Amino acid sequence: MINGHGDDYFNFNHIEINFSSNVYQSPAIPALQQYLADQLHLITRYPEPDAASLKKLLSEVDQISEQQLWITNGAIEAIYLIAQAFQNQRTTILAPTFSEYADASCIHNLSIQYISDIRDFNGDSELFWLCNPNNPTGIYWDDETLIALFKQYPHTTFVVDESYLAFVQSARKKSFPYQHLPNVITLHSLTKCFAIPGLRLGYLSASASLIQKISHYAMPWSVNQLAIEAGKFLTKYKDKFAVPLINLLNDTETLRNALNQIPMLSALPTQTHFFLVQIQNEIMTAHELKKILGEEHGILIRDCANFEGLTPYHFRIATQKKEANESLINTLQMIFN
Repeated sequence: MINGHGDDYFNFNHIEINFSSNVYQSPAIPALQQYLADQLHLITRYPEPDAASLKKLLSEVDQISEQQLWITNGAIEAIYLIAQAFQNQRTTILAPTFSEYADASCIHNLSIQYISDIRDFNGDSELFWLCNPNNPTGIYWDDETLIALFKQYPHTTFVVDESYLAFVQSARKKSFPYQHLPNVITLHSLTKCFAIPGLRLGYLSASASLIQKISHYAMPWSVNQLAIEAGKFLTKYKDKFAVPLINLLNDTETLRNALNQIPMLSALPTQTHFFLVQIQNEIMTAHELKKILGEEHGILIRDCANFEGLTPYHFRIATQKKEANESLINTLQMIFN
């Protein structure tokens, strides 16, 4: 969909605190901005048609073959390329989850079935979409569970969207645990943990044959030159700008516990820095709450009514700095008390 996502700050006159986006405000931003300012002269010529230099660097740093990588204009381009490569087939989506899996599938005429539990899958689809950790629920599946599933259904191609993997404390350290499996495509995003969603940069990893099948539909120059340069900078220095995950998740649990003390709110468990909140007893919809917070208090939340499997009373928030978290808590206490 073009509209209907979070971070729609442009619909409000003045947003001071944004809880609707899962993008983490990375400390890399000042250094990256200075680096890109020094690269502006590069915009006078075409970028590489396939972002080959960034692909080569990722291959070297993460020890994976270049033939198993493809750079994309954000993870979103990868989603639509995959759907196009599997057009007119059957797909399963584990819901609730990111709406673009379904939108891309609809555009390319895939027949969609939804399931709410990973154990309900019986191998009756050629394609399976899985977000891990899942947006918006924050659920994370470990590698052992997923690899068993992938091996059980070798004739299904599984798409594992790991855009938020950097925000899970129990996540494994190995970059590409599925690279030996011929039926797995992994989506990677550089925008979430480095706060560069405006640059649109991501990539996918898979077997060489799957990469060839998917890249057949890619257009040249989809990744602009500044995005390529940003990717190379962040790949080289990613350890320097790693997410302070323990502190972030501690703040998340503090925020979630505080919201659970507010009458009529239920903040659901999570394994990452964002989580769902449900308004109880249908006293107010998430859309109504979002409007009050945005127009009267300059605070933005994510209304989750358009997620398959959720209700008009669900909203999602992503942990911000402590002062912002406290402001949200105090405002919601005032509204619901």
